[in-house]
Amino acid sequence: MRAEVFRVLGEFQNALDDAVKATVVNPTDSQAQYQVGLTHFALGDLKASEEALLKSLELRPREIVQVRLAEVQEQLRIDAGRPNLSSSSVTTSQALLADESMAKHQLHEASGFYTAAIATRADKKLYSKRSECFLEMCLYQQVSPLLPDPSMRPFLSCPHAESASPHNSLCNVPHGAQALKDASKCIELDPHWAQGHFDKGCAEAALFKFASARQSFQTVSCIPARC
Repeated sequence: MRAEVFRVLGEFQNALDDAVKATVVNPTDSQAQYQVGLTHFALGDLKASEEALLKSLELRPREIVQVRLAEVQEQLRIDAGRPNLSSSSVTTSQALLADESMAKHQLHEASGFYTAAIATRADKKLYSKRSECFLEMCLYQQVSPLLPDPSMRPFLSCPHAESASPHNSLCNVPHGAQALKDASKCIELDPHWAQGHFDKGCAEAALFKFASARQSFQTVSCIPARC
């Protein structure tokens, strides 16, 4: 299902649009309802996620759906104990959940929480963290089966990186492109923030844009240290 591909790539609105269309075409499609639920969760809409997952279970009971539903309902119970949250509080809550997911290396969940937090406040630090999240997806996930040793270290740490071919990279290009987009947004929000330029350099290096990466890292070295 294309919706699942969009969701894995972090294109959550496209994923939701496709999944919803699938439910319209076939209202009894349990998998489509499941994808709707997962995507709503990634977007931070827990009530809509719960509703879709319940529909999926009703159509076809599956353990994986029950597990996801339990996670959503647990988060709803936690949120219920925080009445009258301001927009700032919602952002903080989503950002904390994202940080926890990152610590557990649950990258797709983390990107979803960062996306939900960004939806309430366009903050350079949130974009920076989501860029880091996408960069990790880029480097460590969906490794090409053509690689002789999938456990090899990313070319970013390889002394021969400059001569490496993108076709041999561990980088998943769509995630790398999203990491670069978020890093560029950091710079748009604060052109003098060193972390934004550093994130941009990392994403460019992961995409084998080494000349651009060098320029980004040189910019970092020229910016006085600050928060």
